[in-house]
Amino acid sequence: DPEAQWRAANDDWFAGRDAAALQRYEALLDGGLDNAALRYNLGTAALRLERYGLAIHHLKLALRADPAGDLSADIEANLALAREALLERDRDRIEKGQVAFDESHGLWVTLFTLLPRLPVLILATVLAAIFLLSLGSLGLRRLAHLHGAARVAAWAALVPFLLALALAGGRLWADGTVRIAVVTAPEALLREAPNPAARGIPVAEGLEVRILGTTPDEAGLLEVRIGDERDGWMRSDELGRL
Repeated sequence: DPEAQWRAANDDWFAGRDAAALQRYEALLDGGLDNAALRYNLGTAALRLERYGLAIHHLKLALRADPAGDLSADIEANLALAREALLERDRDRIEKGQVAFDESHGLWVTLFTLLPRLPVLILATVLAAIFLLSLGSLGLRRLAHLHGAARVAAWAALVPFLLALALAGGRLWADGTVRIAVVTAPEALLREAPNPAARGIPVAEGLEVRILGTTPDEAGLLEVRIGDERDGWMRSDELGRL
């Protein structure tokens, strides 16, 4: 009974039995239940257990599921706590270059994923409606007869619409082609070759990586990119997809 499992998991969560709560929440997730509250509780339990990569993964998915809901402030606060704790723990290793930590995904990916999808599409739709209504009321013939500053101002109104349209198109492109994952394993490796035994460099837990391959190979490895230029292979069970 999912409801009974949810209540039992919440009882463990509120009582501070985080390992048991985490296990129950993951069972619910495996059973098909997925919502912001479940992801938030999962991420918070993982945070208490100092499994920061797993916490960041679930909290980011919780925020994506409910970006402006009642839980959003708590999700963002716990996400910040997880990142701060992770960076504090691994700061020395990161500064010495002992683990890879670079979350830059390139200019276009960063630009087109900067804002959530829904607000971008709403903005593009609203600006398109305003522009078309203005154009309809003014008329192409009258627009063609405008001169000087009036004509410049009329055509300048097109700029915000084109920018929003480009941003919306870029966001749809990013959603369809850019796949991001969070490193959830505490001792993950970026391997030099698609071989589990290949040499590699340690990758910081909680790091966002870009998935280049579509599906894991026979060895369970996925091709990924860290930052703009470092490609390699990681085990699929070291990653949590966003």
